[in-house]
Amino acid sequence: MLPLRSLPDQDGLIEAIFAAGHMVASFGGVWHADDPEAVEAIIRDFVPPLPEIDRPRMAWFLAFTGLDEARDRAIGALRATDRQALAMIEAHQMQERFGFEQTARIVEQLRPFAADPGAEALTGARLREAWQEAARVTL
Repeated sequence: MLPLRSLPDQDGLIEAIFAAGHMVASFGGVWHADDPEAVEAIIRDFVPPLPEIDRPRMAWFLAFTGLDEARDRAIGALRATDRQALAMIEAHQMQERFGFEQTARIVEQLRPFAADPGAEALTGARLREAWQEAARVTL
């Protein structure tokens, strides 16, 4: 094990390092890694997981991004054309808590029904920002 320059205190970072097959440990207050270059690349590229949000914050997120309208159009159109996709959207909205990754997959199903399917508000970066805002909003 060789020393690292640093190991930021970020939720999920150590798990991401272990998931990539690497080891880290702290000895005397100094972080060490089995492959410092590979671990530092993971640290550099790490994107922290987004928090789960509850049902009221999901409603806020959908309204803020305009996805509520896309969802409504999708439900109407899919009822006659794609019961499987309809079932996934309906089941998703019945949850009590929502994770970003699963919601992003649903957003991809809603994208064709959005007023502007190529809108910047529907991109990964903007969705992440809107999600973070939803997680912080006081209701």
